[in-house]
Amino acid sequence: DHVVTAADLGNRSTAHYFQAAMRDDTYIGIDSLPQGMGAPILRMSVPIELYRGKVVGVLAARLSLADLWDTMRERHIGVGEAVSIRDENGNSLLTPQMKVGSYLRRSADVSIVPWRLAVVQPQAEVVGAIQTLKTEIMQNTLQALAEMRRNIKTSSREASVKLHND
Repeated sequence: DHVVTAADLGNRSTAHYFQAAMRDDTYIGIDSLPQGMGAPILRMSVPIELYRGKVVGVLAARLSLADLWDTMRERHIGVGEAVSIRDENGNSLLTPQMKVGSYLRRSADVSIVPWRLAVVQPQAEVVGAIQTLKTEIMQNTLQALAEMRRNIKTSSREASVKLHND
């Protein structure tokens, strides 16, 4: 959704992304950080042709991550979770809107760019599932113990009767 202007077609031969492609490397990096709730813009460049072992051109592009950001904001894993993305310096690129409370956080590297994807989930939501499992295990254990007691008492009575008869 951007009209290409003369300013877009300027000489970029000294830019780091251009130089990386001229060294036959693919470059992917953040071109501009988000403003407010906006999404960052990626800068990408690739060598477009090799002639006798040398790069003779570069294809460079800017890509807005607005659609990805909107998808991430709308993604739900649990009832109150949120997704966050941080750059290599720990700066938040996609900041979740969280309520006050305790949260558990898990994160993983995103290999194609130097980012970390973090999922933040309310501790009560996670602990609730664990507590439910713990309660079910306890109830099953108590039922099994009660059944064992009944079986032992029945066997003991039967053995006593048999012993008395013998």
